[in-house]
Amino acid sequence: MSRVLRSAVLAVSATVILVCCTKENTEAVPDNDTVLTVGTIAVVPSDGIVDGRFQITITDRGNNEVKVMPDGTVVTEASFDETTSEIVFTVGENTGMVRSGYIVLSCGKAAEVAKIEQRPGTILKGKSGWYEIPAIVDNDSYIYYSHSSLPSAPDRRNYSFCFSTDMYASLWVAYPLHECYLGSADRRDTFGYDKDFATFCGDVDCGMQAQVSGAYYTEFGNTVTSSTNLQYSRGHQLPSADRTASSADNDTSFYATNMTPQRQSLNGGAWYKLENLVRTQWMCSDTLYVVTGAMFEDGHATAYDNKSRGKCVPVPTKYWKVLLRTRDGNTGRSVAECSASELQCIGFVLEHNDSRGSQKVYTTDARSVEQMEELTGFTFFPTVPNAPKNVCDTSLWGGLTAQ
Repeated sequence: MSRVLRSAVLAVSATVILVCCTKENTEAVPDNDTVLTVGTIAVVPSDGIVDGRFQITITDRGNNEVKVMPDGTVVTEASFDETTSEIVFTVGENTGMVRSGYIVLSCGKAAEVAKIEQRPGTILKGKSGWYEIPAIVDNDSYIYYSHSSLPSAPDRRNYSFCFSTDMYASLWVAYPLHECYLGSADRRDTFGYDKDFATFCGDVDCGMQAQVSGAYYTEFGNTVTSSTNLQYSRGHQLPSADRTASSADNDTSFYATNMTPQRQSLNGGAWYKLENLVRTQWMCSDTLYVVTGAMFEDGHATAYDNKSRGKCVPVPTKYWKVLLRTRDGNTGRSVAECSASELQCIGFVLEHNDSRGSQKVYTTDARSVEQMEELTGFTFFPTVPNAPKNVCDTSLWGGLTAQ
């Protein structure tokens, strides 16, 4: 059974409310003749099957057809009512859990994603069209989940991830990066289970997650680092330093769902350098969209997550990042409003071994996003039709070492 993107906010009452909320002022619609915008969804609360509708606005439509595609799991049906310019949709019976679905809308070259959140409890003001989230891959071992409310700013999203139950880790973690996520909070080091994720999955003892209260080791029960018992660090995918607006925000970066066993030589070397370039040189006022991931290729090593638990977990063979932003960096417009010439995107791949101990990221580490899609099997920035995914221009990304 395929799973759709989940929200991490817990239920507080028995009422179901569906919301498609307004966009951030940096998230809009494609820059072409046809413009499509999404209005607020108004739905009569119900514990059973819900029929709802919301307004859309289309300018310069011409003869373009309005195409509507529901996710098929949460939103079971959706169509466009030509007489009222409304999207009419049906959401399946509530299971008692917070869950999210989506409707992909397109008209000509314009595209938008309406996020539909079904929850027992109060309304969470999420966003539509989260540009950083890769396309959903139908795989029974994948669980898609979103920490869609930042502790310090509940109307601001945190990060989303694709968790592999086979690997006890996330294959990718996607997040926006902007100065509003940064502040003076210290690194918390509060490593632990992602309890919101576990609650949603019904995983009472958090057995799907690695126990990250201690380091990873290659030998079960032996916590002495030696040539035969290599210690792996608990490597972040979303860096701790990218969530410092509050201590509570920083805590969320230490969840097990954000960790993989990573050699310290890489963690404190080239990977550390890449994370710093992203935050200190490439972040911009228009928002930088980041997807970080780990690859587990054939022949990968394994490690034990903790002396007392001893779960055997796979060790990634490669780490990667994919980035998207506006070239100018301060346009006040969304990436979906921009033409290909106004955008820049790139990917980076680092081998997981001890050869990358120096704090250098080379131009030869860079790839086009198109190449990253071929490598990882994921489709990036599906709601940004003009993203120049076939371009790998390292001159646009300062701080790289030429090689």
